Amino acid sequence: MPLTEDELYLAENCYGYGRQEAKYWVVGLEERLSPGDRGDRTRRAHAFRKLNKDGLCDLIDFHREIGEDRWLTEVQHTWGRLIWLLKNYLREDLGYSSLLRYQNHHWGRANGDICITELSGLPADSSAAGRALDRERFKDCKRQLDEIRMKRIEGLRRKIQKYEPELVVFYGYGRTQGKYWKDIAMTELAYDDVVKSGNTMFVWSPHPNKHGRRKEEWKDLGRKLAETIRR
Repeated sequence: MPLTEDELYLAENCYGYGRQEAKYWVVGLEERLSPGDRGDRTRRAHAFRKLNKDGLCDLIDFHREIGEDRWLTEVQHTWGRLIWLLKNYLREDLGYSSLLRYQNHHWGRANGDICITELSGLPADSSAAGRALDRERFKDCKRQLDEIRMKRIEGLRRKIQKYEPELVVFYGYGRTQGKYWKDIAMTELAYDDVVKSGNTMFVWSPHPNKHGRRKEEWKDLGRKLAETIRR
């Protein structure tokens, strides 16, 4: 079964939140669907069509459009760990209330310093049943999705080269995605470490939800990031 019009539009055009000129970029594999969507990407496609500006939306406006406002009062776990890493780099307050303020006022905002983008424009279902349904749903679209992914890698690479953000954080569940991050960064990267190329620092980090990831490991990566800026 081919991609629907909404799925194709997201896959080709949806890059995330914030603005391309941002000083700091965060690059993940894919966004997660809301639990109530149950594999249906229509609501997100409609919101993105309405708010899209150069492939990006304002994070708060987008989530309001899809009827999710809980992140105004609650730190989202994945974002929270990444915000913690960034604020450690900036040597700012790492308390919960500070993370929440940053999430509300800076994280993926249209006028902020953070660009949150994804390798895939199609949000994935995070449940086991949803992942199984997605595998079945998209099994005949693999070649098409692979071609779209290669175009997105090229697009992200060009944008990073053009805007030269100060810091780019790549994150995912395993080392297998490293080839994508290296293709985007156009340099060799070190897993769980910091590499500087030109005017940009690149961090290749595990996903905040990775099983077995210890708090001390996050602190160590934060320390490396903080030390890099002092060199």
